Amino acid sequence: MITQHEILDQILNHYQPKIGRDFTGYKNHCYRVLNIYVWLAQQKMTVSQAEIDQAAIALAFHDLGIWTDKTLDYLPPSEREAQQYCNQYPDLDRQLIMAMINEHHKISAYTGDKRVEFFRQADLVDFSLGVFRFDLDKATLQQLNQQFPNAGFHQLLTILATKNLFKHPFKPAPMMKW
Repeated sequence: MITQHEILDQILNHYQPKIGRDFTGYKNHCYRVLNIYVWLAQQKMTVSQAEIDQAAIALAFHDLGIWTDKTLDYLPPSEREAQQYCNQYPDLDRQLIMAMINEHHKISAYTGDKRVEFFRQADLVDFSLGVFRFDLDKATLQQLNQQFPNAGFHQLLTILATKNLFKHPFKPAPMMKW
């Protein structure tokens, strides 16, 4: 189980003032998803440390627009923040990182790079509280939830979604993609 990741922690700590009281919930969500991503990917392929690092970078930014721009339509601002970060590190696979962020709420399977699909599935496992598991066993999921408690993350998502529904009834989930 990955309990620490230097790059993920560094990025999240940088944004902690913006994330505020939701910091622990978001950080724990990122760690749960990172572990699920690695588990799912390792079932089908060899996963390098560089690929784990790039998934960690994508995770740090994937929902960040919720706090940087105070919006539920957070994919564009999340990508903007990730682009600024990636500009500092030309060796990163920017295309992979951006695809992971941009496609992580795609309703149907992503048919391009398998790593993007594993990322999408991993986020869905955590978002759905394990309703969707993609063969991840319940015991592993329970261990992750014990190591990285929810800390109000799903409650936050419910509140934001409810507020957005009343503000934008014809676009209640702007971050979802078909």
